[in-house]
Amino acid sequence: MDITSNFQKAVAKCLNDKKMTQLDLSVITGISQPSICRYLAGKRSPSLAQVVNIATALELNPIALLTYPQQVAVISQLL
Repeated sequence: MDITSNFQKAVAKCLNDKKMTQLDLSVITGISQPSICRYLAGKRSPSLAQVVNIATALELNPIALLTYPQQVAVISQLL
C-alpha cells in the first residue's frame, strides 16, 4: 500500500470515527472542502504541511496518517 492510499483511508476512517464531515475538517484546518475531497479521492496529494495540519485537527500524529492501518487502528481504539 502506498502513502497516498494510507493517508486517504486513515483520514476517512478518522472522520467517520469522530463523526466529522469534510466540511468540519475544512473549517478546523483552513483547507478548502474541495481540496480535502480531492485528497480523499486520490486526485491530489497534500503537502507535508497540510498532512500535519490535518493530523493535528484529527488529534493524531502525522506518521499515523501515513502508516495506516497499523497506527490508526490502534489509536482509534484509544479514543
